[in-house]
Amino acid sequence: MCIRDSFLSSMHEGNVITLPEDRRLLFKHVDANNLAILTRGQANTEAQEVYINLVILNTFSGRVIYSAKQEYVSSQHPINLLFDENSVFVTYFNTRSLQNEIWAVEFYRNHVENSFQQMLSTYFEEGYKDNLEEFYFQKELPIVTFQQKFAFPYGIKKIILANTLRKVTRRNLLVITERNQIYSLDRNLISTRRPITIDGKVVPNKDSFESAELLPYKYNIPVNSINFITYSHELSEIRFAKLSPTKLESTALMLAYGDDLFFNKVTPDRIYDSLDESFNYLMIAGAVVVVIIGTIFMKSLAKKSKVHKIFYTT
Repeated sequence: MCIRDSFLSSMHEGNVITLPEDRRLLFKHVDANNLAILTRGQANTEAQEVYINLVILNTFSGRVIYSAKQEYVSSQHPINLLFDENSVFVTYFNTRSLQNEIWAVEFYRNHVENSFQQMLSTYFEEGYKDNLEEFYFQKELPIVTFQQKFAFPYGIKKIILANTLRKVTRRNLLVITERNQIYSLDRNLISTRRPITIDGKVVPNKDSFESAELLPYKYNIPVNSINFITYSHELSEIRFAKLSPTKLESTALMLAYGDDLFFNKVTPDRIYDSLDESFNYLMIAGAVVVVIIGTIFMKSLAKKSKVHKIFYTT
């Protein structure tokens, strides 16, 4: 059994996080009282298969928000569970498709705000913080759930969340592969809101939550070699990694450990708040010197012009 909570992500009860996109505002369902519980049961001893049950339980009300079952899971490969804000990720090896799958589940409020004026009015008059007693004891919860499965081309040993100081930067997943490499997986590639297309046309979901800004859904996740944080280093039995935020919002420091130790910086959205290492400091210094000299020269000309004008006018 695995149990994960989103306390470190949400920090406040009944918190609602907004997601601005395409002239509309979506609301993530985030609650520190929610627990993700993953259990497993024996399905086929000879085939070494198990089934897993995923349950999202609200500990405040005791209400089950979501429950689903996944069959054909290999008992010989690692099974991981990660809960972050409104997203739950489960990784396992599917014995039927013979693929390492990432099962993504996301929760949103059943409300899309299209009016900026109405949004401001709601925020200042009512606020976006919920009364938990009223919210969870409704007959029908105003929560929309989406799920999707993706195939990752490498064996997955562990998944870790890439956190930064203010949590403004995109929170990618760090995947420790069975080859002891660490890959930074873009969260947009495993979003349940990636639009599904048939014959080139987008098929809208029941609540039109799909995103026009995301790539169309494909089962197989494309892998870019530059996203390997460990580069081409051969490491031995990497079991876990710890991240520590820096003063730069774009950057976190990572220490991976096992039989080997590996230290590197992680930049999920690249470096956007500091100068690149290849930045030409001599050029900028030269430009500053030229501007200073030009300013002094122009001041001298202006002073001479003023004196000349006063002399001839008097």
